[in-house]
Amino acid sequence: MRNSFTSLLLFGFGFVGLANEAYAMSAGCTAVNGYSDASATYGPYYPITTSPLDEGEVITVSGSSASATWEFSTGAQDSIVGVPKYGISAGSFSYSFTVPAGGISKLGIFDTDYSGPGTITNLALTCSGASSGTPAAGTIADDPQQAMEYVGSVLALETTTMHATKIGNVVRNRLGGHSSSASPSSSTSGASSSNSALQYAPSASAGIAMNTAAGVVNAMANNALEQVSTDRFAFWSSIGFSHLEQSVTGGSFDGNILDFSFGGDYKFNEDFLVGLSALGSRSDLDLDFNDGSLDATEIGIAPYIGYDIANSVIFDASFGYSKLSYDLTRNSGAISGDFDARRLFVSAGLSGDVALGEVTFTPGIRTVYAHEWQDSYTDSSGLAVEKNDFDLGKMTVSSEFSYDFALGDVPITSFIRLDGNWMYDRPDGVVLTTGDVYRPDVLSADVTIGVSARKGGVSTSLEVSKTGLFGADLTSFGVKGSLAVAF
Repeated sequence: MRNSFTSLLLFGFGFVGLANEAYAMSAGCTAVNGYSDASATYGPYYPITTSPLDEGEVITVSGSSASATWEFSTGAQDSIVGVPKYGISAGSFSYSFTVPAGGISKLGIFDTDYSGPGTITNLALTCSGASSGTPAAGTIADDPQQAMEYVGSVLALETTTMHATKIGNVVRNRLGGHSSSASPSSSTSGASSSNSALQYAPSASAGIAMNTAAGVVNAMANNALEQVSTDRFAFWSSIGFSHLEQSVTGGSFDGNILDFSFGGDYKFNEDFLVGLSALGSRSDLDLDFNDGSLDATEIGIAPYIGYDIANSVIFDASFGYSKLSYDLTRNSGAISGDFDARRLFVSAGLSGDVALGEVTFTPGIRTVYAHEWQDSYTDSSGLAVEKNDFDLGKMTVSSEFSYDFALGDVPITSFIRLDGNWMYDRPDGVVLTTGDVYRPDVLSADVTIGVSARKGGVSTSLEVSKTGLFGADLTSFGVKGSLAVAF
């Protein structure tokens, strides 16, 4: 188990420097049959380009025509959906349209006047926008739908990762992580007295940013402790604050996120539990790219299960549903709008312990998948913004190292965790104010340090995290604490 988790981690860090993806234009945008800026006499139908044009691209055809009998066509008299039948007028013309769903295999012009060939001069074709579903109209500065997919997907991934990871931490603590490392009587650092207490205190996830560490191991479980088998019920709570910054040119923003969760669970036996969590977040962001702001409020629930497979190899799974409310502005607050959204997520994690002398090594792996539906709305300028939805998926491989000691009669655990993240499902590209097309990083890395303690029946933890290492555009700094009481 140790070798497999370590290999995955090294693989992730080995490629973590990959840059953000930028789309190239389709072949049709650079192949105009050699007739750009040339004068010729064409027949009833002539192809402008025989190379494919991708969905979402904005195609502009310009030139001069001796008559108004021409129309754009995908071949013969098959007109393009959404394009006027007689799209080319007499004289100089420039007509733009968005390539419809499914793309266009070829593009031409068709002479509807059968009396003879027409003449077009200075024919040229240019493309803007990009392939793979990139919204064609405008940029994130003036297209609210693009802006919300760009920023909203960041918030969705960060908060979802955080909620799922906290639940995984709770499960691990409850089912006795590190139970094979030592018995209560074997510890000279006070771990014996902390054994039952620290089973119930969740710590926070590794901070909140697009590349938030989705670590699967709770710091408070990283003690050489033996599983406690007495209490069936446990209740817990957690709260955190993070500041995130997106520094990419043409799409920068920054802001703060406050998150919270609380819940309880029941252990049917020493190896299996079922629980329910309430969760929420509040985000306040300043959007430099459109001189605006975005505020988001989230409230949701998430049932979860946990199972100790063998020797503290622990599996957890959760399913969450949230309702969200978004308020946004642009142009220095001159234009505003608000709408609601819904989000579903599923998560699963697996982790185990390896004793390395006085240090415990805990490798882990977690996947989180989310889908968000954003409602349509009309902003204060009268612009109708269509509904939108997107999917997000991330896998995280974690390596955590922890060490136990005591301050007086209070047992303490310190730890450091490194996370490598692979985003296997990302939102479509958006057009930045620079005209570049942007998608989130595929690979990223994070680091978290923390401590946990127990006194009496109350356990606490504190974590500090830095996400988006190695020059990533999106970074965050977060502080998170937890409190739990065992009954």
